[in-house]
Amino acid sequence: MTTTRTVKQTVNALVQVYKKEIQEAAGNNVLTTREESKISPWARRHIHELRGDVDTVTVGKAVAHLKPIITRAAEAIAGSDGKIDAQDVRKLRVTELRTRAASLFDGPGGVGNTKVELQKALRAANVDAITDYGKGFDLTSHRPDATMKGILAEMRELSESELGDTFDLTTGANAVKKFVDTIKDAGKDFAESAETAAEAMALRKAYNDVANSAAAYFKGDDYKKFVFARHGIEEDGDIEHNVLLAQKQDGSWQSLTYTDFPF
Repeated sequence: MTTTRTVKQTVNALVQVYKKEIQEAAGNNVLTTREESKISPWARRHIHELRGDVDTVTVGKAVAHLKPIITRAAEAIAGSDGKIDAQDVRKLRVTELRTRAASLFDGPGGVGNTKVELQKALRAANVDAITDYGKGFDLTSHRPDATMKGILAEMRELSESELGDTFDLTTGANAVKKFVDTIKDAGKDFAESAETAAEAMALRKAYNDVANSAAAYFKGDDYKKFVFARHGIEEDGDIEHNVLLAQKQDGSWQSLTYTDFPF
């Protein structure tokens, strides 16, 4: 796998990722306000700003609007040699961009099979049958100076001072169990809306595989603290967040997030 990229290569690769996402949401060359809701939160926010009061925007214009924003972000993290590697990507402040960029530099996987199995389960769960309904999973390794409060505030697009008690927190060993149970229950509830028994079974399996592989991965001596943070939907347009935060022995954080944006 590629370990370093130039700024231009990184930007072009990220732009292609978003172009594919926007094109799939639109289904053609025009993105409507309804179709916009299928796009990931960061991109959706910027495209909404571009759109203004207009009902539609072309895919080309949406992608062109995102490219300079991505370029500025990439230039800000590049090393002195003008190139970007996996460590540089961790400097990106926006979780969504950081996750997308990290996928460009992924190696062959983590230590042991548990991370491989978790990544496999996440790929299987981030499919149209789930994401088309505003739901999704995300595994992120956060930059070394990130704090738990800062991570949660960024997810809610708030400042740390605004975060307050918008998340219900569970700490300790029970945090992992509570996250796992929440994911399994969400899969069970979602499966009830399936049109066929086969579709229902596939949805339950996807959620259960994520839950079980997360339980296997987030344990042992690699971590010194676990927190389950949950923010429920309080008003129209709100996004439900279910976040398992795991602090490694070196103080850095990982998060596994399940979001639900009903529309």
